Amino acid sequence: MMPFEPLPPQAFPLSAPLSFGALVALEGPCRLQGALRASHGTGLAEVYPRLLGDAKHRAVAAILRNGAGATSFADAVRRAGGLTEVTRSALGQVLDRVERARGGDRATRAELARVRGPRWSEEVRDDARRLAAHAWDLTFGRGSAGVTSVEPSPKVQLGDGLWEVRPDLVWETPEELEITDFKTDQSEADPSRHERQLLLYAALWQKHRATDSGCVVRVLRPNGVAWERAVPVGELRQFTQALAERGRAARARAGDLRATPSPEYCPSCSVRGACAAYWANPALRDGAGPAVDREVIVRGRLDQGTRMVQVEADGEPTTLGLASSTSIAPDALVAGARTRWLGLFGRDAEGIASLYAPAASARTALRGAEAWRVETAGHDGVE
Repeated sequence: MMPFEPLPPQAFPLSAPLSFGALVALEGPCRLQGALRASHGTGLAEVYPRLLGDAKHRAVAAILRNGAGATSFADAVRRAGGLTEVTRSALGQVLDRVERARGGDRATRAELARVRGPRWSEEVRDDARRLAAHAWDLTFGRGSAGVTSVEPSPKVQLGDGLWEVRPDLVWETPEELEITDFKTDQSEADPSRHERQLLLYAALWQKHRATDSGCVVRVLRPNGVAWERAVPVGELRQFTQALAERGRAARARAGDLRATPSPEYCPSCSVRGACAAYWANPALRDGAGPAVDREVIVRGRLDQGTRMVQVEADGEPTTLGLASSTSIAPDALVAGARTRWLGLFGRDAEGIASLYAPAASARTALRGAEAWRVETAGHDGVE
């Protein structure tokens, strides 16, 4: 929902299952980040790049799950209903999830669908087909009963609390275990950087199944296996023991909501818009490089022709300009509203002091439109 009403930070419930994502957040450089993320949910700036990957995961899962017992990949696709139907269903599921996360805001769901249009279906279809074909090759002939796809999320007791594990693809026998993780981003970074995530999946899955053996962990991209490694049973056993201690420390840290702002970390924090410690220190925002975060008080009426409105930005009179594709943000632009704008840029090409939400790409436009409503004072009825 745009704009957001501020919410108090919610500490991570100590009884809640830890996941890999929660562990990373709690071990991060700021003790407040995980609590703010839980309170506000992920913003569109963070949700958007993950939507297509989530849809591709669901499409692959549908093919592997519904295609059980097929004798060929083409047969598996037919059993799953075909990639057109699978793609449509996968996209619908992730958009519904975003709508629920944004408080039932159908306008946000519609905006995301409008920005991408039919390219969503094409990208999900093509990458899901390639990814599913490689996953099929990895599991073919092993018996459908031994292949588990993305759906199960078992809760596992380890150390002093519960964990939740959700591997993308698991194949196991009493003697062997394989954990495959799908990655659909375009990153060129070394895929072995995901090793910690895969070892966590393997350790928790073995704990869930009460087995004790070595395993193979791998990263699978649409163009094939990007990285894999055999992990001896002794190494995995040591990792499991260390994981229990990390979980205990993370849960203890979760109860401490002290912020740890820093100029190196804050500008890239995805929930900095809701962080009082960040906004209380202008030096942190001044060091954000080309991205300019400003607390803005609306002083005029949005001109729909020029897409400009008079504002105060951190006490300085200036002009706020909106890209024509930024259709979410004007909801916050009522006279007297004080908002926090993230990812805006400074002076225009002629050197005139202004803030501008660029639309070089859909992702940039959505990021530029992110606004946190702090308060509305002296509302004079100007819409």
